[in-house]
Formats: sequence, C-alpha cells, structure tokens
Amino acid sequence: MKVLMTALLAFLCIGQAHAGTSWLKAAEDIEKALNGAVKSYESGKGAEAIEEVADAYFGTFESEEANMEIAIRRYISQKRAVELENGFNGLRKAMSKKTPSGGVRRMSGSLAEGVRNAAKELEAKGIKVDGGFSK
Repeated sequence: MKVLMTALLAFLCIGQAHAGTSWLKAAEDIEKALNGAVKSYESGKGAEAIEEVADAYFGTFESEEANMEIAIRRYISQKRAVELENGFNGLRKAMSKKTPSGGVRRMSGSLAEGVRNAAKELEAKGIKVDGGFSK
C-alpha cells in the first residue's frame, strides 16, 4: 500500500511539473527516473525499480499535462509512439524476469535516447508542452 501511495504521489507531482515546460525537460526527467530505476534494480530492489519505471511512464510520458505519447503519435508517428511505449513495457518485464543488470541498463539507455530524440523532434516542430499541443 505504501508503494502504491508513493507511486500515486510521484505520478501527480511529475505530471504537474511539465505543464508549460519543454519536451527536452520532460525527456530529462524521464531519463532521471529511468536511471533511478536501474540503480534500484541493481541494489536488489526489483519491485521498487518496476514502480519507478511505471512512474516515468504514467507520470510524464502519458501525463495529462504533458502527454508526450499523444504528441509523438500525432506529430511524429504512431509507430514511434508504440516503439517507446513498448520500451517502457519491455523494461518492466525485463526487471520482472530478473534480467542481468547490464541488459536492463542497456534497455534503459536505449529507451532514454529514444525519448530524448522524440523530444528534440517535437521541439523542432514547435509543439508546446501544454496538453493541447499548440504551436
């Protein structure tokens, strides 16, 4: 229950933090969360690590205020949005299956790079982080 409440609080705080900021800031926050998840995983805290990945996904990537997933789907491609969503899901599954930490670290790095690249594309297209995706 404590983990669930912590995850919910993080979800609400992270999502609120991105309204009106940049896609690159959102990508940076996702990367920090993923790095934290990898550290937790390497410390033997698998359940905590999985929750941290979920927080990055639901708290920023799919938050109402900065719904990066929808912006990517709308302004880049559906294929790219699905690839990134699958990256989050795959990382959680790898952690659940107790994949060696080197593999988890590579997956996390690849996902963070993909999110960062998508953020750069959204910025280049002039798409604002406001939930309504105005230009």
